[in-house]
Amino acid sequence: MNKPTPVVLSVAGSDPMSGAGIQADIKTAAALQGYCCAVITAITAQNSRGVDAVWPTSVEQLEAQFRAVMTDLTPGAIKVGMVASTALLNRLRQLLEEFAPIPVVIDPVLKATAGDTRLGDAKLDLRDLFPLATVITPNLDEASYYLGRSAAKDLDEMQQQARDLLALGSEAVLLKGGHMAQSDAPDVLAQRDGSIKVYRGGRVMTAHTHGTGCTLSTAIAVGLAAGKPLEDVVANAKLFVSQALANAQSLALVPSNGPLQHFF
Repeated sequence: MNKPTPVVLSVAGSDPMSGAGIQADIKTAAALQGYCCAVITAITAQNSRGVDAVWPTSVEQLEAQFRAVMTDLTPGAIKVGMVASTALLNRLRQLLEEFAPIPVVIDPVLKATAGDTRLGDAKLDLRDLFPLATVITPNLDEASYYLGRSAAKDLDEMQQQARDLLALGSEAVLLKGGHMAQSDAPDVLAQRDGSIKVYRGGRVMTAHTHGTGCTLSTAIAVGLAAGKPLEDVVANAKLFVSQALANAQSLALVPSNGPLQHFF
């Protein structure tokens, strides 16, 4: 008997280069034998060099898309990425509360990997959604922003910051260490039961990292939608991202900061 296909709903922005955002989420789910529905929060003009413009969808458009999906099927998990306005954020919170409980993975995007252009409102963040999250997946800079302190510089600081982020309401925090100088780029998973798990892996040396955060958070959502334990889901998602990074050069689309190869 075939296993049911894990279904994920991604709420995120559109990337015309298809390296990040909704397009990366759809590719990730497909590569992992899942199915990704998509609610678009914004149209962007971006490429491997940066984000040039963002056009948020309206609150009415967001809600209509969300309800169109939810009245037809129940996803096994919801992934939230870029939310391009405060009005959208507030309505999305109401919708997530209405359709709870469904596992929610939040990638608290503050800026694009390709550049330092902030996405959406000048100081928009997603902390109001954290109490609804099964897990949030900040990188070191995002953790620094949400905690109001300097970014972690070693593993001890990472573990403390992961614990501290739990106070913002999520059930678990996966603090990503890819921006740290350490060669093994550790990630730290902190959960409300007090457990801390450190994931280590060799750093993949590549210039093509566009969409890494989107890919990881969606891979986690696919695993949760399949009903797997969070610790195993994170391990599998990290392995998938590492392999997608290691094979990114095979696409040879742009000289640097190109997309991952999801279908390695």
